[in-house]
Amino acid sequence: MFTHTHQPNNIVSQTTVPNGNLSSATTAKPSPSSSSNGITVAFDISRQANRWMKSSAATVLIQRCKASFMWGEGLARCVIAEYAKFCCLKARMGDFNTQAMVPPDLILNMWHAHYLDSMSYIVDIKAICGSDQTYLHYNQYALFDPTTMSQRVASTKIAVRALFASDIDVAVWKY
Repeated sequence: MFTHTHQPNNIVSQTTVPNGNLSSATTAKPSPSSSSNGITVAFDISRQANRWMKSSAATVLIQRCKASFMWGEGLARCVIAEYAKFCCLKARMGDFNTQAMVPPDLILNMWHAHYLDSMSYIVDIKAICGSDQTYLHYNQYALFDPTTMSQRVASTKIAVRALFASDIDVAVWKY
């Protein structure tokens, strides 16, 4: 069993990602100010994802993960906070079909448990990402493609650092 004590602080992180796409994000350095050729990407976890994390739907997902993976309450709550960030990240970067980013195992387990409850998943992803137009496909074949896995992990790490800076739980984001 994995013991986890970190409490996420849900700080608003802001950075500029030139052109707003992942390929640019892989070479861009985070900057707190906007540039003439970039867009400012702001993640306010406390507004959209944090609201969802306090919902009964999030409580159900936490309970499902605790039972399925034998997680403690603290770990499940930390993973759900990082899972919400991962969902927001994928939506903001336009990775709706799991072509560019892949989560670490703890987040992947929660994502899989969430996706299996398809009716709740559809509603919850919209709430987490703050858009009625968002749907994140769980493409298990893309997730486990050995020829592209290392590039997806690298792209995910770069995007997470660029968009969330130090506001991540490194134990949950361990690959």
